[in-house]
Formats: sequence, structure tokens, C-alpha cells
Amino acid sequence: MRLALSIGVGLALAGSAWAASKQDWQDCRADHPDRNIAGCTRIIESRKAPPAQLAAAYYSRGSAYGERSDYTRALADYSEAIRLNPKNYEFFVSRGLIYEARGEKDRAIADYSEAIRLNPMDFEAFTNRGLLNLFYARQRLRGQRRARSCDRRLQRGDPPVPEAHHGLLQPRPCVSEEGRS
Repeated sequence: MRLALSIGVGLALAGSAWAASKQDWQDCRADHPDRNIAGCTRIIESRKAPPAQLAAAYYSRGSAYGERSDYTRALADYSEAIRLNPKNYEFFVSRGLIYEARGEKDRAIADYSEAIRLNPMDFEAFTNRGLLNLFYARQRLRGQRRARSCDRRLQRGDPPVPEAHHGLLQPRPCVSEEGRS
């Protein structure tokens, strides 16, 4: 009788622990960032989930942080998800988006490239990497045009072209004035 009672209590406790875990997963996958963060944090802190599920919890929580523009925490969670499951290309795409939002374009391109290596059919990674490369190409072209313009003005002895800065005109330095030529 005691054995049956202890088994019943053990099963009841295991069932309630499973229910809490199930609720945590529902919160972790909810459409609300606060619920995502709370549910995923409980899963992560329990350390009971296998690595693939922990990676999913970190990824989901990172997405919630990204949605709230908390890019530092989002990056940390995406990086941990990648550490736990480095074969998931979506983790790299998402981390690339955060790098891009932070202005770290080279890191974003590296993550998009890794996502493409893992899944050559991923349209989003190709598109994002292509747009960043286009951005860099335009920047280089603009810089080359500015340098040629400055060179021509300096050869003629013209002063640098003024540009508006906080309502005041200030000279824009040419390439040679910045000590680069």
C-alpha cells in the first residue's frame, strides 16, 4: 500500500513538473515578448532541457529581446543558441539582423554567409547579404568620388567645399587634409 501511495505521489509530482514545463514552453513560444522572455528564462534556468531545446529557448528569448530593441541581450542569446546548435541556419540569419541593426555590417555579412553555407536555398540570407554588399559598394563609390573631387579642387588651389553642420557652414575636409593621401 505504501509503495503504491509513494508511486502515486511521485507520478503526481512528475506530472505537475511536466505541466509547469509545458506552460513554460507555451509562454516561451507566445506572441508577446514579456511572456517569451519569462517562459524561456524559466526553461533556460532549469537546465533540464536537452541542448537542442535549450538552443530553441535561447533563440526564442533572443527574438523577444530583438523585438524590444534590446540588441545586447538578443546577441548574447543568439550566440548561445548558435553555440548549442551550430547547424541551425536561422540562428545565424537572426543574429545577422541584430548585427545589422547595431551597425556591425561586417559581422552581419559573416553570419549571412554562414547561413548560406548551411542552407544554400535560404533566400533571406542571400538578400540581406546582397543588400549589405550593395551598401558597401555605394559607400566606396561615394568615397572615391569625394576623393577625386577634393583632388581636383586642391590641384586648382580651391578651398574645401563648405557643408551645413547644425545650421552653420563648416568646411568639409578633403582627403589630403585628413592626412590620408
